[in-house]
Amino acid sequence: MKVNTRFSSTLLFLIGMASLGVAVAFLYNTASIMIAFTTALIIVFTVSPIMFNLKRRGVPTWAAFIVTVLVLLVIVLIFVLIVIGAGQQFINALPDYSASAESSQASIKSIFNAWGVENIGLDSDAMSGLFNPSKILDLTSQFIAGLIDAFSNVILIGILILFMLIDATAVPSKMALYFNADNPLILRLRRYTILVRRYIGITAIVGLVTGFLDTILFTLVGVDFALLWGIIAFLFSFIPTIGFWIALIPPVTLAYMQFGLPTALLVFFGIVIINGFAENVVKPKYMGVGLDISFFTVFFSVVVWSSILGSMGAFLAIPLTLAFKVLILEGDESSRWFVDLISDRKNSTTSEVSKSE
Repeated sequence: MKVNTRFSSTLLFLIGMASLGVAVAFLYNTASIMIAFTTALIIVFTVSPIMFNLKRRGVPTWAAFIVTVLVLLVIVLIFVLIVIGAGQQFINALPDYSASAESSQASIKSIFNAWGVENIGLDSDAMSGLFNPSKILDLTSQFIAGLIDAFSNVILIGILILFMLIDATAVPSKMALYFNADNPLILRLRRYTILVRRYIGITAIVGLVTGFLDTILFTLVGVDFALLWGIIAFLFSFIPTIGFWIALIPPVTLAYMQFGLPTALLVFFGIVIINGFAENVVKPKYMGVGLDISFFTVFFSVVVWSSILGSMGAFLAIPLTLAFKVLILEGDESSRWFVDLISDRKNSTTSEVSKSE
């Protein structure tokens, strides 16, 4: 008698969910290491072309390696020192805003009462609680503290980057021993590196410009910690679509606490104009082929990776989601339906990227 050894679809689903749970638990318990490894890998993807271009111009491998490391080291050190310095100043000054936060909360409640929200069945206390300046600043301080804590791994990240850059010159030849250039895995790896490199490079340039303009706006208005909010605007530019909406909450809240509603509205619309133009006009123009990820997938991935990896998960969400989509899901024809489900399907993304290779 022939025995049917195939698993039922229900059992396969349960096995898959159990495996996913184990993977999530592993990532959660090794978050600091995974953040350091993923950050280092993304940085290497981004800066390795500098080393390879120098080698193609005849520069010795050791010299190209040293130049790349020095450039990266200077940039990272300056950025980390600014973030830690400005962030720590804000955390230390947070208790000074407690009295102002209470008066701002009362002012918000009075505004809702003036608008007559209770006449349409809404509770003014509950409505004002949604816009509690004290809670917003507390959450902001928790995020900044988490960001500073993540930077405490900068030495580990630096060591990983050094070793990855050293191996980067040998990896192509090693891969060539086992895979042909047209191997599906090699093609997906190449497409993934192109997408990540393009995303990081263009987002960094556009984010620097918008962060600089935001800092000028905050300085002209007189919002406290203008440089910190400009840096946060730059960091959140790495979260597509929803990033700058989250980044505008702290400076708008602080502007309201310092100067009142008209100034807060001025800051709000100034950020929307600057960052909205960059996100919806400038970045898509220079990004070329999009990431092919739906809006819901972007939002959901930010929530999921933040809950697993903490604050840094929000910034690593897109590269990690792209890795899961391109390297894992697209390698299995049976999961094609799920790829289409989470994609901002244009039906030309894969072919266009392949042509750009």
